[in-house]
Amino acid sequence: EARDKGANVRALVIINPGNPTGQCMSPKEVSDVLAFAAREGLVLLADEVYQDNVYNDPTADKKGKKNEFYSFRRALSEMRRTNPALASRAQIVSMHSTSKGFAGECGLRGGFFCLDGAWDSTVKAQLVKIASICLCSN
Repeated sequence: EARDKGANVRALVIINPGNPTGQCMSPKEVSDVLAFAAREGLVLLADEVYQDNVYNDPTADKKGKKNEFYSFRRALSEMRRTNPALASRAQIVSMHSTSKGFAGECGLRGGFFCLDGAWDSTVKAQLVKIASICLCSN
């Protein structure tokens, strides 16, 4: 729809789990979003920094409604087995952080992102160059 209106859509941003509720997308929802992004040629920016902050009702197991985190990288791994042609078109940037529950230490400033999928080597090289600037004293 956005392309029909003249927009040059390049990426899709997903925050999973949500903040502040810790509500997670189901494995099917994650897989469907990944397939959509791959089909449409969109880079999927998966903000997954709250993956360690997932909350459940104490009776969730009994109700069969446990809230569990399922990553986009895991979905891509599954897609590589079930639909390799579509998986070969996927581009994911998965993000995680130490300041959002990784070590239970809010206030830590660190994190990482991981590129997964069909990335051009020149794009990877430029991202490494940009990230390396942070390693230099200035």
